[in-house]
Amino acid sequence: CKEPVNVQYRTVAQMSAEAREKRARANVVDKWRDRARSEYGIAYRFWSRANDRTVDCSATPKATTCTAKATPCRLI
Repeated sequence: CKEPVNVQYRTVAQMSAEAREKRARANVVDKWRDRARSEYGIAYRFWSRANDRTVDCSATPKATTCTAKATPCRLI
């Protein structure tokens, strides 16, 4: 495994709070995959193989921000 990768995603889409959080959670994990791949290579891009995965979200009436942190590990 490598060093932890920490990313953040914010959305201000005009939709329900639940839909906004669902969108932010999905996009922050996608962003984490992209960052892990760019820093450590294609073998480390898998969220499902990462250790210590966390996604924390906070919301205001108009925006939702999610932070994902995980330690990327090789597929094999």
